Amino acid sequence: MKKRLIIILSVTVFFINCNIVTACTGFTASNENQVLVGNNEDLSMLAEPKLIINPPSGNSYGRMVIYCRWPYPFQNQGYSAFGGMNDQGLFFDIFSTPNLEPTNPYDKPTFNNDIFAYCIKTCATVDEVVEVFERYYIPYMDDIQGFFVDKTGNSVIIEGDDVIYKIGSYQVVTNFLQTRPELGGYPCWRYDLATSMLEGLTDFSVEDFRDICEVTHMDRINLPAFILDTIYSNICDLKQGIMYIYFFHNYQQVVEIRLPEIFEQGYQSYSLASLFTNNSNHSPNKPETVTGAVSGRINNEYIYSTIGTDDDDDLLFYFFDWGDGTNSGWIGYYDSGEKCTASHVWLEEGNFEIKVKTKDLFGNESEWSDPLSVAMPKNREIKNTFFDFLENHPILYQIFKRFLKF
Repeated sequence: MKKRLIIILSVTVFFINCNIVTACTGFTASNENQVLVGNNEDLSMLAEPKLIINPPSGNSYGRMVIYCRWPYPFQNQGYSAFGGMNDQGLFFDIFSTPNLEPTNPYDKPTFNNDIFAYCIKTCATVDEVVEVFERYYIPYMDDIQGFFVDKTGNSVIIEGDDVIYKIGSYQVVTNFLQTRPELGGYPCWRYDLATSMLEGLTDFSVEDFRDICEVTHMDRINLPAFILDTIYSNICDLKQGIMYIYFFHNYQQVVEIRLPEIFEQGYQSYSLASLFTNNSNHSPNKPETVTGAVSGRINNEYIYSTIGTDDDDDLLFYFFDWGDGTNSGWIGYYDSGEKCTASHVWLEEGNFEIKVKTKDLFGNESEWSDPLSVAMPKNREIKNTFFDFLENHPILYQIFKRFLKF
């Protein structure tokens, strides 16, 4: 690192006035008896979070890590490690930030793999993590920062080339760069609120951290391609090796996972949503047949609509199959009974059948809807367009007919 910074900010901070598409809140506090970390992951449910549990093996520490897809339009790049803890009592999470220009003045070797997954696999302390980051040039740290905490209570925020160590009993991180708040995301109400709740707190509990998660969580922000929400929260007790997970800002239901007991079951991978569903949850109902144009021309955009419902009143995602080998991907979410619309452009002529299905937050899918048949002929030739024009202008049509008689 070019420099190490130790700073304290007592500022009021606000969410994102730059091109960040995620918002998260992280915080930690420690005393002689315990070290707790809390986190809200504010992202799209299209990120499809999953929990992967790796028992210790060889030179790798046992760990449980939550992986997510990045939001649109990057979701096809696969999953990345977003947060987790290992059996040495090391925690991490990542946070989007305003863009920085990546630098490599010392010509360090480039680390192109997932540095966060690597650290939680091979490091036991914050100091070891900092050594790894100092060893490599990491180009993708231009728009994310890392938050690491270990069971001694030591914690650090890594912003590109800068390191911010915790002073005192707590530390808070959101989506602005504390070394350069003028770049955006400043001020941040989530940072300010979490800081005010941690100030002067000497005795604290998992319930106290749950309360901070609850008051700093995000509710349904509609963005052009998806909806931003707090899709999960987790609280980690680093001395005891326990992770408490909350799904979709429901802080009344919690899943508790203990290390190392969970490692006795071997490698495991779960959709995070599947940990919170039960046998009484139903699949959504078959959606209504898609409505919209039943004929048209290629290279033109057409809009189609449908409505899906869910007996459990779960939120729904929609998936349109356009019948030409393409689809919409999962879009949403929508309330049960709320109309969903999507558009499509056919590039080749032919007859197509549009159908749609839904799934709820827990991954339960509906049947396909009945199909809507759509015909897409060729673009009409110029001569046909000319005769259409004449038919719509009777006087010109009569003149043209007389002209043809000569």
